[in-house]
Amino acid sequence: MAKADETFLINLYGGNPETTACDLNHLRYTLFTQSATKASSTLARLPPTVYAARFHALRSYLQIQKWLGHEINTYPIRPLPAQNGRMQLLNPS
Repeated sequence: MAKADETFLINLYGGNPETTACDLNHLRYTLFTQSATKASSTLARLPPTVYAARFHALRSYLQIQKWLGHEINTYPIRPLPAQNGRMQLLNPS
């Protein structure tokens, strides 16, 4: 899923996903160096980094699952202090 998202974003921002050195970070750098030579440049037009795109896709997936009614437990098991001074695990679900 992550590779398809990255390929889509590379195509969206005018890159060529078939080149060996083309990923989102490389495309971002290339577009930045091209826009830095112009008199006015807008950083908002740059593509996201690989990690930003990946986490955006995960957040979108989670939102779609909620809309479909598939509840996903996103709360981790976390330790809580017990009465006797030892830690106990509590699962909020």
